[in-house]
Amino acid sequence: MSNIINEQILEDLAQEIDKMSGMAIVNEVLGRSEPYSSVAPGCDSWDEFFSLADMNSFKNRLMKIRFEEMSR
Repeated sequence: MSNIINEQILEDLAQEIDKMSGMAIVNEVLGRSEPYSSVAPGCDSWDEFFSLADMNSFKNRLMKIRFEEMSR
């Protein structure tokens, strides 16, 4: 694929991910199943987790994961 097409795909993924909740992003990046998705990873609450987490990093990781899945 060309760089122009890849850039458009990444922009579309970024827009899609920006519409997601923080919990959904973290759960998808970490591959957490439904029973664990309501519990914050490694913290007492989601508020505590979000105060410590770099959400831009999680969004970038999710974009990379989804982009790589598209090429399989």
